[in-house]
Amino acid sequence: MNDIQNYFLLGMAAVAAIDRFIFKRKQVVLLGAGEAVERDNAIAFPVKFQVNCEKLTGAHIEYWLRDSSNPTAVITGKTRTLDLTPKGLNHEYLLIDTRYLDNGTWELTIRITHGNSRMNPLYRIFPLQESTVRSYEIAKGKGGYSVIN
Repeated sequence: MNDIQNYFLLGMAAVAAIDRFIFKRKQVVLLGAGEAVERDNAIAFPVKFQVNCEKLTGAHIEYWLRDSSNPTAVITGKTRTLDLTPKGLNHEYLLIDTRYLDNGTWELTIRITHGNSRMNPLYRIFPLQESTVRSYEIAKGKGGYSVIN
């Protein structure tokens, strides 16, 4: 290989590294979980996140609820993609069925992972991840469940 080809490959690798590690063009910023509310047979945990790219493909959100007094009790929500999510600030509810819940303190963990880019393979090798954890006090009463945030 001649010097021009070497410089071109080095330049492309530098541009890919700068795009992935500094600009984070495909990033989804997780802004946190809000006040939980009871809905029929489920508890709805609101989540906010910011999408920074125009067309988001390959990103997914996953969440689980862990009992603080019994760490082996974990309720996992359905992992889903964020492909149809528009650019900008987004709000949605993550639902956990109440039939699996006991009284006590539960920790909700939310993780958004994005590792898809056709132009830059560094997103697949080093995917972007955002996660947050929030505790909720859940109590079962005669009228149903109540959540103390």
